[in-house]
Amino acid sequence: MDFFRVKREIGLGLAILLMIATAAYADNVLEVETERDMVIWADSDMAKLGQSMAIGDFNGDGKDDVAIGSPQ
Repeated sequence: MDFFRVKREIGLGLAILLMIATAAYADNVLEVETERDMVIWADSDMAKLGQSMAIGDFNGDGKDDVAIGSPQ
């Protein structure tokens, strides 16, 4: 994925999820490329995806979960 070729939509927003074990050994963020890391893009202008984020055990399985939000 080319991080410098961004869609032209305004206020689209995105979230980049990096696995900590992967990021800890990388020289910089752009070198982190594994199948477990992911980039999530919004699908419409002014979606502002990622404006709010939370981490916690939402489903009670003992593992941290990630919630990524955008305003209505």
